[in-house]
Amino acid sequence: MQKRPTERQAGIVELVRADGFRTIEQLAERFDVTPQTIRRDVNALCDEGLLRRRHGGVEPALEHENIAYRARKVLNVNDKRKIAALVAREIPNGASLFFSIGTTPELVANALLQHRDLRIFTNNLNVAYVAATNDSFEVTLIGGRLRNRDRDVLGPEVEAFFNSYKV
Repeated sequence: MQKRPTERQAGIVELVRADGFRTIEQLAERFDVTPQTIRRDVNALCDEGLLRRRHGGVEPALEHENIAYRARKVLNVNDKRKIAALVAREIPNGASLFFSIGTTPELVANALLQHRDLRIFTNNLNVAYVAATNDSFEVTLIGGRLRNRDRDVLGPEVEAFFNSYKV
């Protein structure tokens, strides 16, 4: 069963993090793709700082305090999707929601796209972009300084906005 590249890459990261090391051949066999395909995936994951090449295979990269958003997006993606689905089941149509920064909120926003008439307040551009695809949603983007790398908005304006509401 072949997976899309991002799903496969997420699986590669999870396996390597769980085992500490995997060979290219092991990964190719596990995901039923060619070693060349795995090498391309591994190269992309190494470029993102998620994995590190080692003779004969790949190992987890050294932990970083703040991995880039695109790189974090594939970490534990299956668990994040499960969380997003559970959250979406608890949210009624017409609810007002606050979304902060991170990759899981973006998946929650995706899981909510079948809902109607949600009011969404966020400082996460990725959440705003996803939510804006549902015409019944009212999306309020909270202002402040844009952090380009993570596509979110930070600063005292954001903090004051969130603090002005009781949820």
